[in-house]
Amino acid sequence: MISRQWKCILKEASHDEYITFLNDVVFAAAKELPGFIQANILKRKTTHGLEFMVTTLWKNLDAIKAFAGEDTSGIRRVYQYGHRW
Repeated sequence: MISRQWKCILKEASHDEYITFLNDVVFAAAKELPGFIQANILKRKTTHGLEFMVTTLWKNLDAIKAFAGEDTSGIRRVYQYGHRW
């Protein structure tokens, strides 16, 4: 299994929208792919806003590539929806 993580810091006013987007769009798309196991959202308050750490768990690297593309270092798929937080 492979875990993939990313972090971001958001203003508190937009955190509900981001969580909804992750659950309804990103995680929903991931669940349709073979090799996806689970996703988690962790958050904590900082002086700059809310820090999110998103983790996804996959069976192997090929499953991650099916979701993120060949360059697994970025979050290209999220940005194709035009959302900017």
